[in-house]
Amino acid sequence: QQMVEIAKAVSHNLKVLVLDEPTAALTDREIEDLFAIMRDLASKGVGMVYISHRLDEIGVITDRVTVLRDGEYVGTRATKDLSKEEMINMMVGRVIYEKPKEKSSVPKDASVVLKVENLNAGRLVQDVSFELRRGEILGFAGLMGAGRTETMRALYGADKSSGDIWVNGQKVTINNPIDAVKRGIGYLSEDRKRFGLAVNLSVEENVVMASLEE
Repeated sequence: QQMVEIAKAVSHNLKVLVLDEPTAALTDREIEDLFAIMRDLASKGVGMVYISHRLDEIGVITDRVTVLRDGEYVGTRATKDLSKEEMINMMVGRVIYEKPKEKSSVPKDASVVLKVENLNAGRLVQDVSFELRRGEILGFAGLMGAGRTETMRALYGADKSSGDIWVNGQKVTINNPIDAVKRGIGYLSEDRKRFGLAVNLSVEENVVMASLEE
């Protein structure tokens, strides 16, 4: 869908092209194709505004960088004269000294708050097992279509699944999202417009939806 939108945008006789987070749902190969298209357009005199939170992309594809913070203009610099660290400093308004963690700060004896064994759901989720400890951030990585989203939807009860789930050492049954919410599990969907909102309802109704009774 994203590539179709990009194709539709560049099919016109453009003078200016605005790209707002165009790579959010693209693979690395598709991103390379997009950048090739952008370079071709630039060689033909098309001006482009490229919006992204991926700083590596900003450094590769842009000539100048403009930083906005809290709705206010911070500054504009030539990309070749701006390091990633300087860009981050402009974005957050302070110097970031923290280095990447070399080891986990979670104690080895931290309690297991979530345990999943042999979770199955549809074709993509087969015998998935993992543990999550108190204070830990656990990441799931993989290509699009690898089953990451499907695993989380199954855990949340949004899709029919089988397997064993423990929350704080207690075995639980999660048949639907209401069961998950009652056990302290929240879910922020990957596709927020499609699965995270009821677009026909008001903002107020969407905000309180997770607190409604069954």
